[in-house]
This record gives sequence, structure tokens and C-alpha cells, in this order.
Amino acid sequence: MRKYRAVILDMFDTLVNFRNVHLPLVQVNGREVRSTSPFVYEVLKPLCATIPLEAFFHAFVGTYRAAEEMRNREQREVTARERFRMLFARLQIPDGPRVADLMEAGIAEHMRQLARAMEFPESHRALLDRLQPRYRLGIISNFDHGPTVEMALTAHGIRERFEAVVVSADIGWRKPRPEIFLETFRQMGIGPTDAIFVGDTPDVDVVGAQAVGMDVIWIDNGTKALPPGTPAPTHTVASFVEVERWL
Repeated sequence: MRKYRAVILDMFDTLVNFRNVHLPLVQVNGREVRSTSPFVYEVLKPLCATIPLEAFFHAFVGTYRAAEEMRNREQREVTARERFRMLFARLQIPDGPRVADLMEAGIAEHMRQLARAMEFPESHRALLDRLQPRYRLGIISNFDHGPTVEMALTAHGIRERFEAVVVSADIGWRKPRPEIFLETFRQMGIGPTDAIFVGDTPDVDVVGAQAVGMDVIWIDNGTKALPPGTPAPTHTVASFVEVERWL
């Protein structure tokens, strides 16, 4: 078995679980959906007081879907600020002296609500306790707002364990693009064969890590298949805590 100097982790649904059921419930067209939009709407009320909540919700969800389409097509990150600018354009909110400040407040509220859905199991903390003395640790995350990743790690008391935390919002490119991996190697002063990557998304984490020459542990939770023709991951496990047996 290859000896590694570092273990680099995906963030969400690998290290920190994201539970959609903890997002706020909103009534839209007679049905309940989970969304941060009611809280963001209240923050942005000075800009959209004449816009009904349902119209705001549809614009909010529409810009999310448009941003996701761009991310999937181009593998470029659409940051939270870019997405909110798209939202304001859909709502026909013109630029003005207060708009930038309210946009930042809206993003902050959106991120606060998303943070409610982030869970860090104690079993994951215990595994980090065992890995940290033996390996240098890093994180590569596809996420549209770098400060929120930092905030989540700090809130769970684990930020100091990671030598590098590299977020697509800050790099401009998302996994599986090589740039985000190469920036992590640069920050840590290592090469691809020095580290193993751990992630749950086959077409992003597995494919991306393999493309830059890394070994990879795939957390196969049974919801996603490897893309056709993808080489088998170095190791496959069912949960994060099982990673240890391959290290």
C-alpha cells in the first residue's frame, strides 16, 4: 500500500453532512418546500417590497438552477455574489447606493440559514483526531462562498486541523477541473502522489482526483454511480469513518 504524507477531503457530505431537512419550510402554491428564500426575502424587503414572496421564491430558485447549469456546463464557479446579481436582474431591481449593502446582507442571511443544515458527526471528529498526528490534512470544496466554509469549520472547532482549505468560490474553478487540485498542492507544497483524496461525488471527486494523478477513496453512499469508463477508485467505502482502514 502506498504511503501518503497528506489526506485531502471533500467538504460537504464527506466531512460535514448537509441535511436539507433542516432548512426553513416555505408555503409556495399550496405546497411546502424547504428554502432559505423567506429569510432572504425579509432582508431584501427594502428593495422588493412590491414583489410577492412567491414571485421572489420562483426567481430565487430560478437563479439557483441557472447557476447550477452554468457550473455543470463550464465547471466554473458561479459565486454567491454572481448569483444574487442574477436574482436582482430577474426581479428588475436597479443598481443603487443601497443595493450592494443589501446584497451582502442577503448573502449573509442565506449562508446563515444554510449553516443550520450542516452537521458534523462526533464520529468524524474522532477520526480526525486519529488522522491528524499521522497526516497533513487539507480540504477542497465546491462551494460558492468561501467564508461560509471557513465559518463552518471554525464553528465545529476543526479549522486549525487543516493546512489548506481551498474553495471553488476563491479559485474560480470547480472540481473536477485540475486548477483547484493544483492550487491545493501549491499551498501544501506537495505533489499528487503525496496525498490521497476522499470524496463522495464520483463525477467530481473521483474523476477530478484521478485526472491529476491522485489515489482516491470514494465514499459510495448508494445514490450515485461512477461515470461509464471511469477507472475504479483506489478504495471504496460506505462512510467517512471507514476511510481509516485504508490509511
